[in-house]
Amino acid sequence: MPLPVDQPELQFFSVVMGIVHHWDPETETWVPEYDSNPTGPLPGPPPPMFRPIAAANKYWAIAPPMLNEGPPILLPNGTTGFDPEFQNLFDLMGNMFDDISYGLDWAVLKNTTINKRMQYNFSATTGVTTYIGGWTYNYNEYYGHYSWDYFSDYLETSVDLFPTLNTIDLQSLWILDILITAEISVSAPGAKFIYALNAINPVNVPLPMGDELCYLDLKITDHSLLTANITFDVTIPSYIDLSTKYLYFYAWNMGNSLGWSGAPQEFYDSISYDYTANSLTFEIPMEGPIMLLVGISYGTEPPVTEPGDFTLTSDAGNPDEDGNFVLSWTESAGAESYSVYVSPTYISGESQLLVPLVSNITGLTYPITGLPNGTYYFVVVAHNSAGNTLSNNLEVTVGTGEEIPGYNLLILLVAFVSVSAIIIKKRRKL
Repeated sequence: MPLPVDQPELQFFSVVMGIVHHWDPETETWVPEYDSNPTGPLPGPPPPMFRPIAAANKYWAIAPPMLNEGPPILLPNGTTGFDPEFQNLFDLMGNMFDDISYGLDWAVLKNTTINKRMQYNFSATTGVTTYIGGWTYNYNEYYGHYSWDYFSDYLETSVDLFPTLNTIDLQSLWILDILITAEISVSAPGAKFIYALNAINPVNVPLPMGDELCYLDLKITDHSLLTANITFDVTIPSYIDLSTKYLYFYAWNMGNSLGWSGAPQEFYDSISYDYTANSLTFEIPMEGPIMLLVGISYGTEPPVTEPGDFTLTSDAGNPDEDGNFVLSWTESAGAESYSVYVSPTYISGESQLLVPLVSNITGLTYPITGLPNGTYYFVVVAHNSAGNTLSNNLEVTVGTGEEIPGYNLLILLVAFVSVSAIIIKKRRKL
């Protein structure tokens, strides 16, 4: 096949290969992408997968290895958004976007019919991709049809931590008027502080309250080396007067119940303000692995925090003779409504499938009638716009505790078909 006219002779072969690693917060290690289909049988786990991450010329869009890999992580030095070769890359997406514009180090793609947008930014000096995110129209193999999907990738900064007090001024390509300093103490070398300070919402789920200020992505690679809570000193731009405005803090729930969880009241109580400097100081506890996406917004109303802790009890006998009793619970501060759930096994938290008995109730009692013999676990969930709070498990035994055959199976089947089944979010404090 003859090469296209007026194009570099080696364009189809100028490809940079690399191994992409993903952070595992549970093991606190970087895990490489693995080749699920290696050539020939191999002992042990599959080998790490090499894939194209950059093109050594500007013809990424028409180089065959690139077509299935998406936009590059690196561009050749000297690339600008005005280069025709660079624009060829994104012009190929004209079937999804009808309005594509370019700048020195960016491209913005819009579908004006359905209001979808994608943005790509890179460094004109180094060629490194600094941000790519928005909507793409892809084939979903699981559901068997095309759909619009949101994604977000951005550059993070990694800082080595030393066995002393590390004072780090956070840098950002996107936010210049918010000054954030982190103070981190570790007992030995080996840990890293990895962060990104962004102006764009990386998850496309709006913060529940206020006007967005910034988003802070945080990781500590070995939390066991921390010797104290992480302290953040934040100076806010003068157009947000902390003496008259409130700040709202949210953490992205990375479990099954994706969503923003509001900071608890004790976090807000611990914040110290300096109104003269228009600044504040807060801490993130050093308990457990630290991988957080924090959203900060501001407004004129006091913050709404997750419902307060509360206790579930009942007047059931021990054991209960007839399966008729009343569940009662104390008021959860800040709760807007409650839901009642039952399970044949102890409810350990997130990922535990529950059978909803009733939802959106505002009272503090709920009657149970005609429950067959068996052992049951009840919980009540308090809800508001900032999140959910789970009560204690209440164990109730009816009769001898020997279940009616098939009854617990019925509970599980109802849980699968109920559209109102929820996953209880684990509460994680900022």
